Amino acid sequence: MKSWFKQIVCALEYIHNNNLIHRDLKPNNVLMEANLLKICDLGIARERKFDDGVDTGITGTWGGTTLYMSPEQAFRYSSKSDVFTLGLILAELCLVMTETQRSEVAYCFIIIYLHGSV
Repeated sequence: MKSWFKQIVCALEYIHNNNLIHRDLKPNNVLMEANLLKICDLGIARERKFDDGVDTGITGTWGGTTLYMSPEQAFRYSSKSDVFTLGLILAELCLVMTETQRSEVAYCFIIIYLHGSV
């Protein structure tokens, strides 16, 4: 499992290093063949925007899978949104969660984001 997550992190790092934000990371967009993982479906990916070297994010078109969206995606996307979703995917891999359990974990992440802690 550690190898799988490392592969996903490296794949996302590659996407971000090429100045893109995936915007729709979810388990269905991670392909696996012979223990090799790849991120797919960059259909709603957008170019990263920078101001003095800081990833400022982009506003505009709503996109992504609601269950896997970071809270800030309602207002602005940045590479941090993809990293948030990566955390959800890691939790699912580690905990082997059902869809109901995933929504509960996502809700906890939203509470932590909005309030700083639980």
